[in-house]
Amino acid sequence: MDTGEAPDWQRLADRREAWAPATFLAGGLFLTAVVDLQQERIAFDVRA
Repeated sequence: MDTGEAPDWQRLADRREAWAPATFLAGGLFLTAVVDLQQERIAFDVRA
């Protein structure tokens, strides 16, 4: 298993915000998508 300098996952998870799917903030000018590829999963997010 690879190791490195990463922040505590629980601290990051505690900071996330809940948004309903397909909800965009007023004034959003463009969409940004991120993808995180891991050995056991693919995580993605799209933001306005």
